[in-house]
Amino acid sequence: MAAEQRGRVIVGVDGSLGSLRALRQAVTEARRRHSTLAAVHVRAPVRPNAQATFSGFPDPMPWPGPEVGRSLDREAEGLVATCMDEGLGGPPEDLAVHVVVAVGTARVSLVQLVRCDNDLLVVGTSRRRRGALRHRSIARYCIAHADCPVLVVPPDDFARTVQRERHWYRSAWRHDPWKRFDRQDDDRDAQARRGRRSNTVP
Repeated sequence: MAAEQRGRVIVGVDGSLGSLRALRQAVTEARRRHSTLAAVHVRAPVRPNAQATFSGFPDPMPWPGPEVGRSLDREAEGLVATCMDEGLGGPPEDLAVHVVVAVGTARVSLVQLVRCDNDLLVVGTSRRRRGALRHRSIARYCIAHADCPVLVVPPDDFARTVQRERHWYRSAWRHDPWKRFDRQDDDRDAQARRGRRSNTVP
């Protein structure tokens, strides 16, 4: 079967636990389909100071040159290599792996990388608040706009446990009762300092 008939397996990688599981699932699918694996990381574009541009004042920061973009591309490639080491123990030797660095928004860039309806787009997802909203919006956009099948990979038990503990620690710190007493002590100290200053005779 020709390579263009088999299509590619495209997976988005951003370093999160969900993307690591999606990467492992994408490798499994690429082996099953005997196709090429495209590991994609989408980075933000290099832009000048937006506030200075809209205000009309000169921007004290120089316009980013092409070397800045190349440096960011190398960092993105290093992130994909790190994800392969952590999630797979290294790049799979039995597959043709292409590392792709795209510039823009993740959901649009992933959809634009689809070449034919034989491709397979693999995206990870999360089940916790901020990460969930971001990853679910990417998955929904890909399902609605991609011209190929989309495989949405849910987080595994370990990722759910880590996300649950992170959420618990944030909630515990936000609702820590000792923070209220520390704030009251700080207010009393500030009032005492103001009282001493007002009672001081020049």
